Amino acid sequence: MTCADLEARAGGLVALPAHDRERVDAEAHAAGCAACAALLAEAHAVLALIDAAPGLPAPSPEVLARAAAPILAELAGEVAEVRAPDRTPRPQRAVAAWLAGALLAGSALMLAWARRGGRLRGGRSWLATGMVGALALGCLALLRAGASAAGAALAASLGFAFLVGGAGPLEPLVGLGCAASELMTAALPITVALYFVRRGAAPGRAAWFAGIASAGALAGHAHLHLHCPVHTSLAHLLWFHAGGVLLAALLGLGIGQLAQRRG
Repeated sequence: MTCADLEARAGGLVALPAHDRERVDAEAHAAGCAACAALLAEAHAVLALIDAAPGLPAPSPEVLARAAAPILAELAGEVAEVRAPDRTPRPQRAVAAWLAGALLAGSALMLAWARRGGRLRGGRSWLATGMVGALALGCLALLRAGASAAGAALAASLGFAFLVGGAGPLEPLVGLGCAASELMTAALPITVALYFVRRGAAPGRAAWFAGIASAGALAGHAHLHLHCPVHTSLAHLLWFHAGGVLLAALLGLGIGQLAQRRG
């Protein structure tokens, strides 16, 4: 650990667990460097102020419903009574509403799981989560365009990663958990989509499934901003958060192809 490394990452280093190797190295370096010791002390003071600040309460179901209402209305207007040139049925209003509800429910379940583990952050993290969650709902509006929904979800995930990411560790073990969390968030809307395809109320095209899966994973990316311990590391965000959205799109594509082969 050099003085330059510590100066650039002091705020992130003091937020790491006490037994983390990088934090231990930084504190060992600061023991013999007065300037770096002062930087770590200042970073500790800032972190203490942040921890002492009262956190924002989780949004109520009524607030979530009001936020989702205009998006659901737009979805309903675009998908109702529309058919493709090959006469494949488009998602109807009920399908769009159920998919959006499943996406919100999957996110709520994962947030409840994280809250139970005491790993949620407060403050402005909720604002970033709400923004990415809204983008995930917006991606459902592109389902008529097939692969465009998956492309939009991946672009939103990458854009968010570059917006908030910086220097930091990759943390593969944490990253595998993050990617798995995104896939679990995508599982509920995929299940709802399979149900409507089985009933003949939805098209069941492979690209349609890819769009739903990637939108669900993007909703998972949103809530990871509240409890991922390395949510500001660009390398971690690209490999595991955006990578999880890409993996979900590929899995959705495979599920759609299998559904098509089985009729």
